[in-house]
Amino acid sequence: MLALFIVLLLAFAQFYGTPTASLQSVEELHPLQYNSVDGALELTVAFNSASYSEAEGTRTVYATVTAAPSPDREVTVNVSVAGSGATLPDHPNGSVTIGCGETSAQVAVQFQDDSGSVTLVLSLPPGTRGVSLGSPSSAVVSVGNPPPVFPPNTPTELALPENSGVGEAVGVVAASDPGDTLSYRLSGDGSDEFEVDDTGRITVKSGGVLDHESQASYAVTVTATDSADQSAAVNLTIRITDVDEPPPPVASMSIKRNADNPTSALDVSWRRS
Repeated sequence: MLALFIVLLLAFAQFYGTPTASLQSVEELHPLQYNSVDGALELTVAFNSASYSEAEGTRTVYATVTAAPSPDREVTVNVSVAGSGATLPDHPNGSVTIGCGETSAQVAVQFQDDSGSVTLVLSLPPGTRGVSLGSPSSAVVSVGNPPPVFPPNTPTELALPENSGVGEAVGVVAASDPGDTLSYRLSGDGSDEFEVDDTGRITVKSGGVLDHESQASYAVTVTATDSADQSAAVNLTIRITDVDEPPPPVASMSIKRNADNPTSALDVSWRRS
């Protein structure tokens, strides 16, 4: 009887196969694809801005990892950084995730050296499907002393009323240079009427005479210079607006009779002061 049972068991195993103890995951059976209709997802990276913290003594540059087109699932990419003692404070595990439907993720890179460069490199985790690295897949940024920069919203035209007095504010034209000290200089045909201080604030200069009828505008250049003697300049028009003014006082007046008809008319004349 036992022998018959063993024969039947062997026949069953031969016909149906030996059971397995492992199961494939759903993703192994159906590999994860990103936007397969639109083609492979492409990732690129570029540095875009920098900041400086005086208190912490560290500089931070920011890079953006961009996905095109936007993924329909979360996608993770490895990031590595080298140069100038750089670290990834927000990504200690060396990876960045772009969420479903998102197009980019920001990567902060901190460093302490005052010179050299920082290189950020993208790489794909093993087994990633449907994702490729575009160009550029790495980015380099100089971490030396950058020159000052006037922001895009810097005004190019200011105005104030004629007859404005000494010290009257015209406006502020300030550059940015994180971690550095700037000095400003004003030049051009308004340098006798206006001056600029170390914050970029422009005011009416002592001795400046502003008269709309004499000169309705001035063309000046504001130059910002940092401690490394690097500079940036912006051109500016200062307009002098007209103000209603009372007529000038009469200095003297003379009246005489008309010689042809001395009893019926007078000739009146006056002279401005």
